[in-house]
Amino acid sequence: MIDDPKKRREGKHPLPEWLVKKLDIPAELCEGEMRVEMRGRSCLLVHGCRRILDYSPELLRLGMKECVMCIKGENLLCQAYLAGAVGIEGKIFELRFEEASC
Repeated sequence: MIDDPKKRREGKHPLPEWLVKKLDIPAELCEGEMRVEMRGRSCLLVHGCRRILDYSPELLRLGMKECVMCIKGENLLCQAYLAGAVGIEGKIFELRFEEASC
């Protein structure tokens, strides 16, 4: 008898879909989609960042999957950048999205 991996996989769900169902988590988390959490005007947590394009105390530009996120403020500080998550602190004045080609 030959063990065919394709036949074994038939009827099984891909891993991200399985995780979403079993762990009851939002599908966006497994698909690498953008998620933004803001606490007051001084703390921002962004998930789904592919890279930091510009970084200064007045402006951060983050390359996301389908756009560029611009954060304008004062004394902006990138506290953490790990596995596509960026933690930003400082006085936030504006959060804007641009086309990815900009």
